[in-house]
Amino acid sequence: MGTIEKFLFDRRFDQIYGLDGEAIPVSSSTLAVEPEPEEPPPPPPPMFTTAQVEAAREEGYIGGHTAALDEAANATERMAALALAEMGRRLGELQHRHDAAIDDIARDAARLILGVCRKVLPATAEDGAVAEVTALVSELLPSVFTEPRLIVRVHPAIADTLRERLDAVAAESGYEGKLTVSADPRVPPTDCKVEWGEGGVERDSARQWAEIEALIDRHLAGAAAPVSDAPEADEPAAPTTTDP
Repeated sequence: MGTIEKFLFDRRFDQIYGLDGEAIPVSSSTLAVEPEPEEPPPPPPPMFTTAQVEAAREEGYIGGHTAALDEAANATERMAALALAEMGRRLGELQHRHDAAIDDIARDAARLILGVCRKVLPATAEDGAVAEVTALVSELLPSVFTEPRLIVRVHPAIADTLRERLDAVAAESGYEGKLTVSADPRVPPTDCKVEWGEGGVERDSARQWAEIEALIDRHLAGAAAPVSDAPEADEPAAPTTTDP
């Protein structure tokens, strides 16, 4: 166990000692006290004030918010434009289908009306055949008043009745020529042929029906070409039977 020595307060703390406790001679520069470090220079003043930083932050927030709103508005406009385009396309399809349906309805209605007329009008025309032929001859007489002879060819079913009517018409008009009513089975009950020296006219229901059907077909097909009117007979039909 080592010997304990009493501390005599004879050690100098400004002296360097070796391991053996002996003082080591040093120069005064070695023992010079290091100077205290200098305080760092103050930081440079800020380039922007707090108000400027806050204003810039607020401006950035507003700019970002505005950009987001603009983008949302643009997206909404694009979606609205696409929706409107799709609606226009769908409406066009619906309009096309509607027009096609209307055309079909009009075509069917026209065919139906034509069918009804074909059923009803012939019977009505037969009932009024005498009146129709009488009216035709009455209108024609002033134009052929100087003709010496008129031949009216009709169906045998109405020949007798019509003969009485036309004799009365000729007498009332003062026609001095000879008016002959000839029964011709080849003439339909609703038709007639009126002949004179160098001309004639006829009432042809078959041709009239053909013209009506052609007119309906052109109308339904949307054709712009006008219906061609068949020329009236300029030459008299060949007589079959002639009453003296």
